[in-house]
Amino acid sequence: MQARIATATAEHAVAAAAHLPARHRQNFLDHLRTTGETTGTPGSDLLPDLPTGPSRQMRQLAVQAAENGLTQATKETLIPLIAVLVLGTLAGAAMRRTAPTPAGTSQPETRLPLTTTKGRL
Repeated sequence: MQARIATATAEHAVAAAAHLPARHRQNFLDHLRTTGETTGTPGSDLLPDLPTGPSRQMRQLAVQAAENGLTQATKETLIPLIAVLVLGTLAGAAMRRTAPTPAGTSQPETRLPLTTTKGRL
């Protein structure tokens, strides 16, 4: 999952960088790559010498790229797993219960009775 998070975040970061002036794009991508390799918060200390407007925009884009990457990676990882679990549960529920047969005999399958010894459920 960690590899998917890194890949998805990088994809979203490139898309987010397209909204920035060309001179800031590479620094933005480098910052996100460095943040992804550490435990830093995306957008923290991102070009502190910039005026408030562009700096705020870059921080918002960095946080959005990280959130979108995490969401995408989670969906790609967990949805197939949940689908397999649901299908397995449904398949298990649909299976018929049968009485065991002695080894070496070829008796047809018989269903277990649903009544108790006195004929009541």
